[in-house]
Amino acid sequence: MESREESIERDKILMSVKRTSLLMDPFFKIGAAGTVMMVVFLARMVKEHKLNKGEFKDFQEFLKATGGKYKLVNIPVDKKNGLAWLGQSDFSKELDKLRELGIRFTVMPDLNEQDSFQQLAVYEEDKEKFAAWYESYLASKMQGGEKELENLKAFTEGQVSIVSVPLEGKEKFFEQDFKTLGINYAILPDLHVGDGDIHLIAANTDLDKLQYWYEKYKEDCFNAGEEVKDMKVVEMKDYTRTGELTEEQYIDTAGEELKKANEKYEGKEPGVIENSVRSQETGIKSETDEAYEKFKADKGYQEISINRDTLVDNMSLGEEQQKKLVERGMFASRIPGTYLESEQILLVPTEQVFQTDNGQTYLAFLEKNEKPLVLDRNGKPIPVMERSTGAELFQKSYNPVNQKFAHRNKIQIGIDKPVENVQKGIPSKAPAPPLKVK
Repeated sequence: MESREESIERDKILMSVKRTSLLMDPFFKIGAAGTVMMVVFLARMVKEHKLNKGEFKDFQEFLKATGGKYKLVNIPVDKKNGLAWLGQSDFSKELDKLRELGIRFTVMPDLNEQDSFQQLAVYEEDKEKFAAWYESYLASKMQGGEKELENLKAFTEGQVSIVSVPLEGKEKFFEQDFKTLGINYAILPDLHVGDGDIHLIAANTDLDKLQYWYEKYKEDCFNAGEEVKDMKVVEMKDYTRTGELTEEQYIDTAGEELKKANEKYEGKEPGVIENSVRSQETGIKSETDEAYEKFKADKGYQEISINRDTLVDNMSLGEEQQKKLVERGMFASRIPGTYLESEQILLVPTEQVFQTDNGQTYLAFLEKNEKPLVLDRNGKPIPVMERSTGAELFQKSYNPVNQKFAHRNKIQIGIDKPVENVQKGIPSKAPAPPLKVK
């Protein structure tokens, strides 16, 4: 059973997560599950004095500034004597290059100073500029092979290809064979240690020899009872993509010391905090909840009625898509008057949705002057310039619906059937308006 001290610490960490996510764009909340788990993990490590508070704060500020639109990238670095790479002038210069290029990023806390990687979180809007730097940086980190990259390109007049082969950990195994066969190549940094693959840059004129060698290698493996994948020629973007990480993969980079520190929070997976986050994100309260009255009293919000049978249970979104949205704190419903190819799906943060009529009708609140999230029938976001504000959407699509499905006040009316044009009165002393969810 959870102790009082553990409960207090859980609430502190949970509050940190809530503060971070509430200030982000609602689009972030659609895909926030992994990010929330990462924030929880980092908060735990700060509490355990395994990570610096400043690093954690920097990451939180980055999340707020980018609205959670980022990607995690593995950067191969040279770490000397187990010291953090930030003290190394060479890589500090590379970070300065990123800043000069106008690339917005943050340095992620290094969860394992014994490995050869550092992670960056890069703003999605800057991914093209970052890709150019990334390719150049990785080329400078190439190692081994018959020739260095620049010499290889000069020797072949730029006629080279990137080859993916499942030979991780076996680099010494093929060195002599390649030398004997006269294969000109260089080894690219392994951006995903543990996946079994490595990437080579080889002269196009030598690809046939490389393929011949690999087929013989596969045959030997097969005879030994081992099945291996085919060799593949890939694009540079396919190679650099192996350096991208999910939040879960980033957490998995943690060293043994950090993993052990995290075990005290984990009775069963997912832990108490993860379940707390999920329960707070997915629960839909009744109209009798105090939060309903707060939204009702706030003149910045517009109330709409959503019929479950016609607008929630009758959508093009698949069951799995709907489930993911619910798990991530978003309530989805079809916008009235949109059908078939023109169907549009309205997304509202779950905390702004309430149920009445025994769950047959939902009451949602839209910010009047903000444009709510809307998806097309395939689940893709509709551009902001094509969306209406909450007030405009109400007048165009929901006002007629509200006249048909006006909700009832169970206590005041006391009947089972919905009554048209009856609205719940605002209390004489309304609670303070809630924080607006952006």
